Amino acid sequence: MRKNNKGFSLVELIIVIAIMAILVGVLVPTYLIYVQKSRVSHDAQLVDSISKALTYAASDSKVSEDAASQAILASLSSPTKLEDLDSPAGNLLASEIMDTLYMSDLNQSTYEKMIKSSHASNCHIYIQNQGSLDTPYVVWISNTDRTGRGDTSNNATDMNHIGKCICVR
Repeated sequence: MRKNNKGFSLVELIIVIAIMAILVGVLVPTYLIYVQKSRVSHDAQLVDSISKALTYAASDSKVSEDAASQAILASLSSPTKLEDLDSPAGNLLASEIMDTLYMSDLNQSTYEKMIKSSHASNCHIYIQNQGSLDTPYVVWISNTDRTGRGDTSNNATDMNHIGKCICVR
């Protein structure tokens, strides 16, 4: 008496596994590209948030009455690191920015944890006043790559050499 086996044969299972392996081999690189692009997009939003927080803080009447904050705003005609905005400590400009961004401080170790894209360990967030009404401040992250390819060699310390850095103008 012969049994009627209705299961899959070994050959059929191997063919299905081979097709799945080919699909995974094709889709994983594409997926990784999209993941890196989303990280770059996150960092661009971070930089845009910093620019807007600085713009809003600079237009606050309390900040405009604070002499330390006004001295910091005047110094933004040249590139300034984000952590340097908190000097002297406790100025109203830095406090307003930290409150807007929900940050405990403006130290490099704090914001470097927020950077998701490929970046070198010595990256900094720079700010410079460009005098525009739409976006008065240029903000960029040095040693990052806005193309998503992982080239973190551009250590731009002024806005004329931003190149591939993640920035908002």
